[in-house]
Amino acid sequence: GGQFGCVAVHACGLATDRSLSIAAALGGPVAAMPCCYYGKRQLTKDDVPYALKRSLGKSLAADIDRTYRLHRAGYHVDWASIPKVITPMNRIIIATPR
Repeated sequence: GGQFGCVAVHACGLATDRSLSIAAALGGPVAAMPCCYYGKRQLTKDDVPYALKRSLGKSLAADIDRTYRLHRAGYHVDWASIPKVITPMNRIIIATPR
């Protein structure tokens, strides 16, 4: 690991999940700015507890799920953002191998 890095900007739904999976498989850092949560990334009942989806919304619940998956894969995970005037889909998931 360490020779490969992945950047995914406005990766629609499953493209974000695939980017995170590829980075984890190769052991490199990743920065992803997800978008298009609705209709693209179908959360199953087992992905995120219903209370989180209902209380926090699907996009935040999906990114919490992604954060935990990266953490379990051995990553230090943080979130950042860009100004909402640039895009309302402005959350960035940043993960580096521990």
